[in-house]
Amino acid sequence: MHLLDVLRHDPRSPLVFTSGTFFLFFTVFVAVFSFLKSARARFSAVLLFSIFYYYKCNGLFVAALVAVAIGDYWAARLIARSSNQRARKALLAGSIVLSLSLLFYFKYANFILANVALVSGQPPRVLDIFLPVGISFYTFESISYVVDVYRGDCEPAETFLEYAFFLVYFPHSVAGPIVRARDLLPQIRRMAPASPEAVSEGLGRIVVGLAKKALIADYVGLYSDLIFDHPSNYTGPEILLGVYAYALQIFFDFSGYTDIALGISRLVGIELCENFDQPYRATSITDFWRRWHMSLSTWLRDYIYIPLGGNRLGRVRQYLNLFATMLIGGLWHGASWTFVIWGGMHGAALAADKLFGRGGKTAPEGAFAKPRAVLGWFFTLNLVVFLWIFFRAHDLSVVGSILGRLGHGWHAQGIVEMASARRALVAIMAIGAGLSLAPRRLSSTLVRGFASAPAPVRAGVFVVLAQCIVQMRGTEITPFLYFQF
Repeated sequence: MHLLDVLRHDPRSPLVFTSGTFFLFFTVFVAVFSFLKSARARFSAVLLFSIFYYYKCNGLFVAALVAVAIGDYWAARLIARSSNQRARKALLAGSIVLSLSLLFYFKYANFILANVALVSGQPPRVLDIFLPVGISFYTFESISYVVDVYRGDCEPAETFLEYAFFLVYFPHSVAGPIVRARDLLPQIRRMAPASPEAVSEGLGRIVVGLAKKALIADYVGLYSDLIFDHPSNYTGPEILLGVYAYALQIFFDFSGYTDIALGISRLVGIELCENFDQPYRATSITDFWRRWHMSLSTWLRDYIYIPLGGNRLGRVRQYLNLFATMLIGGLWHGASWTFVIWGGMHGAALAADKLFGRGGKTAPEGAFAKPRAVLGWFFTLNLVVFLWIFFRAHDLSVVGSILGRLGHGWHAQGIVEMASARRALVAIMAIGAGLSLAPRRLSSTLVRGFASAPAPVRAGVFVVLAQCIVQMRGTEITPFLYFQF
């Protein structure tokens, strides 16, 4: 009976990568996987474990993913076979409508009803809807697949199980990165075993990701949660510290998840795309979006910004396209006006970046030697941190309270007392700031160093890391922030 409880879906206990339950299941899976000799057997093992993992995260809502997979698979095959352009467009539109209809129902139905009630003056009607974990990610992946087949950029999946594998593949299915079928399907067809070097580097990425999540993100997140939950109880310096704590929390949480996902995927011989490139080193807002959540930013560029006209229809239209694209990006993150405003302000900032001719080129490693680059970095970083307030706040009243309290309590003695009372927090934030601003080669050096270390050293690192996690985290497993999207 106890085993059945462990295998059954529990909405109160998601199967996150940092949980002991996940690593227990994953260890058993890897042990079985390592003995499989044929590509077909490896394919079947990964597919079954992926379905199990998604079920543990979502329960019977796995049926929504199956519905999308069936619709996409047949729409793409019929599009590839058809020479009738009108029929191809109808199939493409039908597939996109299916994907978006499920997303709109689960994620935006209550938001739409609340705003209709606000406009009409009627009491809001609230539907009892559970948001499936990962629905935003696999919706974008399903749309990109069918669009790529329509454009001729990707061959359709050879079998339904192959396409189902692409959508449900467990390292990326619930929180990204957003994967393109043209990148993943060829690897699925090969299912080549991982080399010893890839296994070692994969373990190194997992270690780095766990450290980011448990030792930095979760720790500073405890303080940022206090600030955003009850901003009226704190002074300006305390609130500012909480805002910067959230900026570190979301970066180390999401990039930590990505490191773990990419590391786990390497263990089964599949390479996923990178999702972060030291975004807090960006020297312009355009540069930031080339470094932050790169799989999302490139998706928005390829499937929204460019189809809207991109920069081909004049400068004014380009600015409007940037603004509209980021509005959609904001709404993709959540059904709230705070996300819409966050996306809109990023869109306006991107348009201003283009207007004033900054170009937004990715800053080279030595860019900080130039005063103009330093000023650009300082402005960009603080703009991004300021906009995180809208991203994190539950509603606009919290934003107002945060901004209203920022001007209070700026006394030297109070600041010193605050720093003294929260020495551990300040120290962890300083370490996090240093790591987030370090050159990109630092992370790869750490991974390679771990991969090349003797087995006893690697085992010791795991033991020390596990002990640190136990000492620093609370009694409950903290889900990754992007699980809510």
